[in-house]
Amino acid sequence: MKRIETNIITVSAIALVMVFFTLSCAEEGSAGEAAVDCGTHGAEHDGHCHCDAGYLYDGAICVTPDEITAVCGAQADEHTACRCPAEGDCPCDHGTVETIGVDDFCVPELHEDEA
Repeated sequence: MKRIETNIITVSAIALVMVFFTLSCAEEGSAGEAAVDCGTHGAEHDGHCHCDAGYLYDGAICVTPDEITAVCGAQADEHTACRCPAEGDCPCDHGTVETIGVDDFCVPELHEDEA
């Protein structure tokens, strides 16, 4: 009887290790990088987010445009949306300028294979 209990404990321990390993691998992105959590309004694609209509990627998660705080020219990520300066031209070399509400935003363009 003692041998059966030992075998059950061993099999249970192995199963727990396998579950932990599987969950750990599922949290990893490509090339061992941590996966990006886009929130409930987007999906991860190659280390950045593709957001649902009406949402923009702020570099961490998909948010509503009024939550974008980065001013264009200050952000370095070509996948991150930014708010255009109130005065002058909008430095938007990685996307298109879109008016949302009363503000202008530089919205990154998706690559053809990402559309």
